Amino acid sequence: MDQSFNDTIAAIATAPGRGGVAIVRISGNQAAAILERLFYPPRDDWQSHQLYYGEIRSPRDGQILDKCLAVLFRSPASFTGEDVVELQCHGGSMVPRLLLQAVLDAGARMSEPGEFSMRAFVNGAMDLSEAEAICDIVDAKTAASASVAAVQLAGSLSNEMDKIEAELLNIMAAITVAVDFPDDADAPESESIIQRINALKQKIAKLINSAANGRVYREGIHVSLCGAVNVGKSSLLNALLQNERAIVSSAPGTTRDIIEECLNIEGVPVIISDTAGLRDTVDEAEVIGISRTQAAAAASQIIIIIIDAQNGIDSQARNLITASEEKKRLVVINKIDLNDNINDIIDKVLNMGVDNKDIVYASAKTGAGLADVLTALKDKALTADLQLQSCLISNIRHQQALIKTNQYLEDAVVTLAAGMPVDIAAIDLENAWQELGLISGKTASEELLNTIFSQFCLGK
Repeated sequence: MDQSFNDTIAAIATAPGRGGVAIVRISGNQAAAILERLFYPPRDDWQSHQLYYGEIRSPRDGQILDKCLAVLFRSPASFTGEDVVELQCHGGSMVPRLLLQAVLDAGARMSEPGEFSMRAFVNGAMDLSEAEAICDIVDAKTAASASVAAVQLAGSLSNEMDKIEAELLNIMAAITVAVDFPDDADAPESESIIQRINALKQKIAKLINSAANGRVYREGIHVSLCGAVNVGKSSLLNALLQNERAIVSSAPGTTRDIIEECLNIEGVPVIISDTAGLRDTVDEAEVIGISRTQAAAAASQIIIIIIDAQNGIDSQARNLITASEEKKRLVVINKIDLNDNINDIIDKVLNMGVDNKDIVYASAKTGAGLADVLTALKDKALTADLQLQSCLISNIRHQQALIKTNQYLEDAVVTLAAGMPVDIAAIDLENAWQELGLISGKTASEELLNTIFSQFCLGK
């Protein structure tokens, strides 16, 4: 962001479209003066954090634009740490834009995406991980996703990083003592420093290990329904969604394109795709659909291979089972309402190397076994049970920074264990501190900050 933080900025902070209320947000040292210029009846007793009801008038001609509520948050007790004004006006497409234009006419400039949050970070109102949690809350796909982001916004990750950073700085200080006073009786020995570094590595490793689950809650997990034509993929999708989303027909090859929907399984966002049935065909559109099926299956984190209980294992199912040996997968034996004697099918699937816990049988028509499919999907999506209120890594940037931090700590341990000079280990510890600071933003470059905050929406 090239704009000056001395400017007063403004934007519509609520989503566009028809609604009861919209909010125009203003931040900067002229926010209060702009409010006083626009608000009627005039007043000189504005109290911070108190709502006032009145009219907003155009600074150009005094025309009444709307009746609204106005609130002034005086610095530093505001979102950005600056003086902030919020005008809570009527929603819709026109009125908020009229109020925003009036604010711009009164001396503010249009904010850039994420500039409010950038100012909050620069002014110390939040660290970088807390700022990123704002985007995660806005983008949350389930209540559990929102909870993970809210816990991070409340400072769970920040607090954990502060503890780790404090211990790392203490270890670095011990290294300094060992370098500056090598003959002092109180100078720490390499073995004790190694023990402290290893203990810190264990704490960081625990956070790294939480990332698999954290990213599932944040980003969702992609699942493809695959199988031969007419095995019931579309019917199963509709049954899981409890909505007639996909066209179901007895005619083979009905599904030509990928149909994608989001499924909420006890808080886990599952992006599930119905794909074209696999078979040999010369139909041009169907061939394209099958090609997209193969691409979707390759890109999915979990593949659901569907077998028709009436017809048993076909060549397409065999090919899918063989090709998915290295992926997370479930084999769903569908249409058990038409044939409940499926032991032979199960035995054949087991003989092909599929784990027993990865086999589920169900009926998309009657609903039998659908709960088992959902449970198996959740178990596949998450590596282990977790408490959503605990500190959880959900951002790949944070995960990578922690991985690099631990690698530098391991390098320091190797250096010390080899009996090399302790000041060489100090370089590794300094690099570890630099990586750790990328999470809070303490060591983040301007380029990184601009990249992160440019992904925010206007008004955030």
